[in-house]
Amino acid sequence: MNIFKVLLVFVLFTISCKEKQTADIESTVDTAQIKEYFPVYDFLFTEISSVDSLAIGLKYYNTTNQKSDSGYISHDDFHKLASSLIPSAIRTEQFKNEFKETSFYDRSTKTSTFMYQPIHPDNPVKRIDILTKASDTYDKVSSIYMESVHNSKDSSVLNKMIWKTGRFMQLNQQVNFPGKQAEERQIKVVWNNWEEIQ
Repeated sequence: MNIFKVLLVFVLFTISCKEKQTADIESTVDTAQIKEYFPVYDFLFTEISSVDSLAIGLKYYNTTNQKSDSGYISHDDFHKLASSLIPSAIRTEQFKNEFKETSFYDRSTKTSTFMYQPIHPDNPVKRIDILTKASDTYDKVSSIYMESVHNSKDSSVLNKMIWKTGRFMQLNQQVNFPGKQAEERQIKVVWNNWEEIQ
């Protein structure tokens, strides 16, 4: 797992549709003035704690510039990796003040989508999408998608994270260096693939 260790150190270092109108989709609501935003930061850390408590192996996949590797990682390494991908910019109070929410409900799939965008363009978090699905009791979070950037003197890093509730976390990362070809990485950690093998 030496490759994973190197990538984990790198990630920890670097990270500090056209709308389609149909009869099945409710009108979009801009809730910039409503402050009951979804607690993304707390939800993700609750998910991480849940994975920490699982007595199972965590399957790890890494692809760097089309070269793939796989194996298992420790719960400690997973905790460090996942925690590093959750920016402080989405802490609850800061999130309420610095992001605006737009949402819509799709009656055909019984799903709601909550989209958050920063008010200020210099915010490192560029986009958060939360997909929820109705159940017999309450809406459940199906997935969270988040884009963030980190700029330094010698590189620019674009992170696209997908968090599938109760199943896996995936990071698609693009690292840009001046005058060089961009490096692309994909890291995926799976702790529940039950749905995939049905």
